[in-house]
Amino acid sequence: MTKRGLDAAQISAAKGIHLNLVLVKLLELHHLGYDLRHYHAQHHAFIEHFKLPRYFRFDVA
Repeated sequence: MTKRGLDAAQISAAKGIHLNLVLVKLLELHHLGYDLRHYHAQHHAFIEHFKLPRYFRFDVA
């Protein structure tokens, strides 16, 4: 669904699940090696706004 351009909030609403569960799943997929660069490119500025710890960020290995 991220490849269709939906963000985490839109996925949450479409699937009827809690937003935090969607975010956790996206993070798990990232750690499993899935290519989420399309999602990162779409939301880089939003993520940077929160100044998250390094291990929660999509833009670091």
